[in-house]
Amino acid sequence: MIRYVLFDLDGTLLDTIGDLTEATNYALRTLGYPEHSEDAVRGMVGDGMTKLLERALPREGKRDLDRAVALFSGWYREHAADRTAPYDGIPETVRELSARGFGLAVVSNKPQFAATMLARRFFPSIDVCVGAEPGRSAKPAPDTCNLAMLALGAPREECVYVGDSDTDLMTAKNVGIPCIGAAWGYRGKDFLQAHGAKTIADAPTDLIDLIGGTYAL
Repeated sequence: MIRYVLFDLDGTLLDTIGDLTEATNYALRTLGYPEHSEDAVRGMVGDGMTKLLERALPREGKRDLDRAVALFSGWYREHAADRTAPYDGIPETVRELSARGFGLAVVSNKPQFAATMLARRFFPSIDVCVGAEPGRSAKPAPDTCNLAMLALGAPREECVYVGDSDTDLMTAKNVGIPCIGAAWGYRGKDFLQAHGAKTIADAPTDLIDLIGGTYAL
């Protein structure tokens, strides 16, 4: 029986692409490199801040990666919630799962400071938040999920992971827990199916039935 839910953050609980694009373009603009559209940045996210900027920089700009990361981080600390908001139906779904007694965690490749700030701001009923820290392997490595499960006191066989990307699918596989694909996120249902998702929620409110056991995971 599922008793604990681990959520990805960007593209699953929150639509963060506006602020991520602004932070990315601030770093690029400051360094004198071309900027990107939201659609382009949407295809770059999911593997952490450093990887996002590595993808955003042109080939000749790779030497400025550390500077870009610092610029991005400074901007994002002040503006991470300017345009960010939960997807429709997510706040109600998170509250309902909490009310039913599920243990809830966010597991994100976002820097710990940003993941914690956004989780506390939008989802006070979430119990644990694990983000990226120096020396901590990012998803799809199992480390951050393992930390979240340890903090929750959650047996592996009672956990499920919810995410919107191939990184999330690989993460759940590496952890050894089932995964529910979030069709409303940055990659979409067709992408999730093509990458082997066995269970997909078309809308956030579908998670209540899926996790509650109406459908087999």
